[in-house]
Amino acid sequence: MAYENAKDIIAVGFDVEKTFIFSDLDYIGQCPEFYRNMIRIQKCVTFNQVKGIFGFDDSTVIGKIGFPGSSNSGPVHFLSGHLQW
Repeated sequence: MAYENAKDIIAVGFDVEKTFIFSDLDYIGQCPEFYRNMIRIQKCVTFNQVKGIFGFDDSTVIGKIGFPGSSNSGPVHFLSGHLQW
């Protein structure tokens, strides 16, 4: 799915020289600071907040519950200056 999303982003006309497209899964292993940011975000968000935002319930699989922390790590990582253009 991530690769299909990347193709959509490129098709819209983003400048490939100015756009950094990455897979969270691949990037975590290459950049420990990215993983640290992911953990920092997860420590700040409660299960009740995630339930309220995404409509999760007690039978929601744990992968979905942890997703907000990893999906927001990219922008936080970039904004904190770890990615250089």
